[in-house]
Amino acid sequence: MSGAGFDVESSALRRYAQAAEQAAGKAEGIRRRLAPLDLHAQTFGKLPESDELKADYDKQSEEAINDLKDVQDALTVISETVRDSADAYDQGEEAQTQMFGGAS
Repeated sequence: MSGAGFDVESSALRRYAQAAEQAAGKAEGIRRRLAPLDLHAQTFGKLPESDELKADYDKQSEEAINDLKDVQDALTVISETVRDSADAYDQGEEAQTQMFGGAS
């Protein structure tokens, strides 16, 4: 779509949407690999602080997995929204072309 001072390449928007979708898939893959990982309490030793270290590790691990899910969700929304924007630009261009009697 072109207009007063700007040009929108819907194909570029679609490439960006595809890249965001691929990144969302990568975040999901990382999340799936991390989720089953669990370290035993003995991993942190036998010192009194080891229980606290294990609890902190578990909390950080859970938060990281949740954060990766949030990243995946955000990238999916970005992909869908950018793809919808590309479609809207194409539809607007087509409507203008037809309105002014141009060929589609």
